[in-house]
Amino acid sequence: MMARCIVTGLLLLLPTAALLAQDYNPLDPTLRTQLNATRDIIDKERRILLASELNLTSEERDKFWTLFNEYAEDLREVNDIRIDVIVRYAESYRQMTNDIAKSLVNDRFRHERELLKLRERYLKKMRRILPETKVARFFQVESKLDAALDYNLASRIPVIQDPPRQR
Repeated sequence: MMARCIVTGLLLLLPTAALLAQDYNPLDPTLRTQLNATRDIIDKERRILLASELNLTSEERDKFWTLFNEYAEDLREVNDIRIDVIVRYAESYRQMTNDIAKSLVNDRFRHERELLKLRERYLKKMRRILPETKVARFFQVESKLDAALDYNLASRIPVIQDPPRQR
């Protein structure tokens, strides 16, 4: 049990390490490319962590990974909204207007709503193929990964500034 906790802790640090290794600037024009490359690394690490944490039986394994691949594809589409928000923010950071800020906030909330809908949809599907403890563990791992990524992004993205005053 302790070994699994250590492995889990190390694997949770990997996405953060991957982001730090990228050493990207949130205001860089190649940000979308950098975020997509980082996302690919994180997706691979997510699979390693889930394989370690879920302790799937051979019967559960095939069903889970088939469903997870579908989930990962849908998650990628939902997270495209977030990447778009980050890139648009970076592009307009120095010329921020109230209209752009409003659009960014609206789209950020749209991402959160879509993410919740996606997870609720897959919760039902996961419950059909896994015991409830493994379903809970899956979403717990997802939550921990999201928190690590959110923290990393928040530490790199500057706070929005007021628009320049009209003279």
